[in-house]
Amino acid sequence: MALDQKSTLGKIAIAAAEHNGLVSVAVFLGVVLVGYLVLFAPALRQISAANRSTALESERAAKEQYLTELGNLDKEYNKIPADDIERIHAMIPLADDLPALLVTLEAIGQENDVAITSVNFSGGLGDKPKAGSGLVPINISMTLEHADYARFKLFLEAMEHHLRIFDIVSMSMNPSGAQYALTVRTYVHQPLTQ
Repeated sequence: MALDQKSTLGKIAIAAAEHNGLVSVAVFLGVVLVGYLVLFAPALRQISAANRSTALESERAAKEQYLTELGNLDKEYNKIPADDIERIHAMIPLADDLPALLVTLEAIGQENDVAITSVNFSGGLGDKPKAGSGLVPINISMTLEHADYARFKLFLEAMEHHLRIFDIVSMSMNPSGAQYALTVRTYVHQPLTQ
């Protein structure tokens, strides 16, 4: 039996000598793998966790600053009298309430003895706001009749002095027929979304 063990060990030694390069590479790879698992992997996990922790801490600080600024803005907003806020909403409402807008135009026309014979609206909250303003324009094309120039001028002055903002975009006149075509722009405020 001792002879058998010696011959087996001898055969293993001969095979190892013949494949010495292969065995060396396998042993080297084994040592590298064990070294990686024991030394480098835990260190890499710690570095990765530290990076995530730093990123989360930075994000938390940014959100805290944002909340502080939001709180300051809320305090400033609460200082504004309610009457002023209502006037601002009347100037630039939060909704494009076209029936109310039509009633306003009719009232201005009746005050100045001008008949509005046709009205067309285009634009509104479905449109994109002007860049950075949050304002969405509503264009109003209307035809006025039964008005001499003096009444038409009074109509324009009443629109100018109305609380709601009206910008005259274009107009054409036929003074002999007492007909006027007018394009006016007003605005609604579209709240910002994130």
